[in-house]
Amino acid sequence: MNKKLIYPLLISGLLLSQLTNANDPEIKLKRSCIKANPLIEGETDSELLSIYQRICDKKNTEEKSDLLIQAANRFQQIDNYIKSMILIDYLQKQNLNTPMLTDVKFLLGVNLARSSLTKMRMNEARYLNNDLTYPAAKAFVELYRTSVPAEEMVKAKPDDFRIKPAVSPKPKVQREQPKKQTQKKQVKTKPEKKAEPAKPKTPFAGF
Repeated sequence: MNKKLIYPLLISGLLLSQLTNANDPEIKLKRSCIKANPLIEGETDSELLSIYQRICDKKNTEEKSDLLIQAANRFQQIDNYIKSMILIDYLQKQNLNTPMLTDVKFLLGVNLARSSLTKMRMNEARYLNNDLTYPAAKAFVELYRTSVPAEEMVKAKPDDFRIKPAVSPKPKVQREQPKKQTQKKQVKTKPEKKAEPAKPKTPFAGF
């Protein structure tokens, strides 16, 4: 390849890489920010770091509560349920009760239930039990049925929201296979020869 073409290509490649890195810069939080918000320590999610960067900005003091709710939501989105619960508990202790926080609590609960149910079915190979988990799930489904948005109620069929009784699968009964009867080989016996009756002697025998 001609050297005159190589150098322009290299230069253009370097410029493109610099532009790409400029569009997606690495977010680094200050030590004071991490010290004030220890939940963010060790996290690498760019969206979460961006939220905490705004939390630590003194210009966003009035929006801090909403930003913390966004952080709690992001924690549960990346399956970090413990930190999400800690943050929600902190906000509740600050007497913060908003629809947005309630939504995050709901999403966290749904994700926790889904994760546990998936583990129950896939890893532990079992069903909900009638004494504890199934009644709780049934009560949740009944409440969910009354909370469906109006537009979804119009689209859905009546049977879609009817709770069907759980039917536990019948245990498989292993039937014993009948043993194959071994046929005994029949030994052929030779028929016994019947003794021929002795011929009566005649007076002319021997002649």
